[in-house]
Amino acid sequence: MMKTKYISILLLGLLGSFFTISSVVAETQSKSVLGRELRSHPRLLFTDSDEIRVNNLLKTNKFAKKLSDKLHREADYLLTVPVEYRFYEDGSKVPPLHISREYVYRMITLSMAYRLYNDDRYAEKVKESLEYIFTLPLWNTKPEHFLDVAEMTTAVAIAYDWTYDYLPESLKGKIRFMVKRYVLDHAVKEYREGDDTSWAKRRTNWNVVCNTGMSLGALAFAEDYVGLADTIITNAVRYMPNCLRFFAPDGVCYEGPAYWAYTNVYLSMMMKAMDDNLGSCMGIDTLPGISNTARFYVDATSPSKRIFNFGDCTEGILPYAGPAYFYFSRKFQQPEVARFARETIMSLLDNKERTRWHFFLSLAWCDISKPEESTRSEKVKIYRGINDIVIFREGHKKDDLFLIAKGGAPDMAHQQMDAGNFIIERYGIRWLEDLGADNYDLPGFWDSKDGGKRWNYFRNTNYSHNTLIINNNRQYVPGRAYVTDKVESKKQTSVAIDLTSVYQKDADRVIRRFSLSNKGLMIVGDSIYLKDTEGSVCWNAVTSSKVLLDGKKAVLEKDGKKFVLQILSPKNAKFSTTEAKPFTPFENPVTGYTLLQIRLDDCPEKEQYIEVQLGE
Repeated sequence: MMKTKYISILLLGLLGSFFTISSVVAETQSKSVLGRELRSHPRLLFTDSDEIRVNNLLKTNKFAKKLSDKLHREADYLLTVPVEYRFYEDGSKVPPLHISREYVYRMITLSMAYRLYNDDRYAEKVKESLEYIFTLPLWNTKPEHFLDVAEMTTAVAIAYDWTYDYLPESLKGKIRFMVKRYVLDHAVKEYREGDDTSWAKRRTNWNVVCNTGMSLGALAFAEDYVGLADTIITNAVRYMPNCLRFFAPDGVCYEGPAYWAYTNVYLSMMMKAMDDNLGSCMGIDTLPGISNTARFYVDATSPSKRIFNFGDCTEGILPYAGPAYFYFSRKFQQPEVARFARETIMSLLDNKERTRWHFFLSLAWCDISKPEESTRSEKVKIYRGINDIVIFREGHKKDDLFLIAKGGAPDMAHQQMDAGNFIIERYGIRWLEDLGADNYDLPGFWDSKDGGKRWNYFRNTNYSHNTLIINNNRQYVPGRAYVTDKVESKKQTSVAIDLTSVYQKDADRVIRRFSLSNKGLMIVGDSIYLKDTEGSVCWNAVTSSKVLLDGKKAVLEKDGKKFVLQILSPKNAKFSTTEAKPFTPFENPVTGYTLLQIRLDDCPEKEQYIEVQLGE
């Protein structure tokens, strides 16, 4: 590789005019960021020492070698595609955010291949791509959707840093100028003037993604803009806890598993960059829940390797397969997380599908540590947070029974009226399911206040979840549902979730208790204290299985297997079915799903109890 260091004055043409960039100080001159001497390039996410470690791994470890082979194939493929990426194959326009994400993938893949395989063709493709990237309309002084900008800044920062020795000084100067003017200067203004809805300060995934993008950009160009780097990193660390505080105490990402992956891949990049360049994570790693969040995600993945897709998370989505696991497993000494990561990533390496996004950071951060088998013994786990999560696990074999349930906070970002919701699996089949997210572009989809338009859509309501419908009403949006107790005996272990707050308009008390018996049966018991007599209660469940009804018994059939639900209480109750369908013609269709229900109408007494056994 080229190792020349440049000291020059750059004159660049931009928009028909010329501007002057002051003398670039040699990289070897001592500079510091937040009091720590600045590393030479490469300094972001994949340092020289990381590169040495990976090259040694490739000599002895089959998993790392398979990852490397996949990287080589993907990088070679990217050499054959045009640098322009604005249209899909059908001619439709690619949304700006997806353009940014594609370049995150391309820049990581090509730049890493350049470093590991010493082949200038990859660096040349990076150079051509960077030249094209700065022709996109994304670069302006008033960005409409800053998430697009933050992800593209991530792509540019990594490419600039990893191919620093190859890129011509004229292009590096242009990159620094453009990113400073249209991104980093904007970020400083946002830190100074933005309110709590700003991307910089809000409590959602945007906060972590955007602040990480700004920090990577600042570190990439830190020798040229030392004071700017100090300001951006200081503010990023100051405001990221606005989102991360909701991981307390046990690591649950309240926005759901899809946003767990998004938030944590950027969080892991931020922490890795700080570890390498500042010597610590400046307290981010000690925030409650952060050290446990990867363990939560691993435990919440079913034996069939499917996630609990609550909130705005697509039904049927596979577990995240990417580098965040390896950062957390190495940072917090969690070999069980590393094992899960290798198993999950291996499934991608064994097929011909293209990988995406930050995937090949998995090679840069690869962790081959192995846990003791005793780490898989716990059958019931509770993870507390905005959404308390309860996990019942008969074992870790694919056929074993698995149930995961949640509390709820409908008014939080990306949430639904799903307090008390659960999914259950046996034989590797999901018998009761979550329909997941609908179309983000539906009118009023983000109007999540009580009575807001978000609640006009089927998938967002309790009508589409495995929970209760009382008096034919929706759950109360500002309400909260949470785990109250765990009771263990020789015969069973049970956990209760208090749903009273989300049903407060219709009931004085609602408790849902899940119990796992030693025989591998689940019992779901609902204690409901209605405000008035003659009310109604509907026990609701969603399934894509064939349903056979026999009064108090429902037999679900799928893939040659059967799963039985039996009503234990009340004595006169029976199952019924109805088609699961959207409320409006604008929503995504719901195809092949049935609502399995127990309906108690005109209840003569306020106190009602429904108990259902799930299993053989």
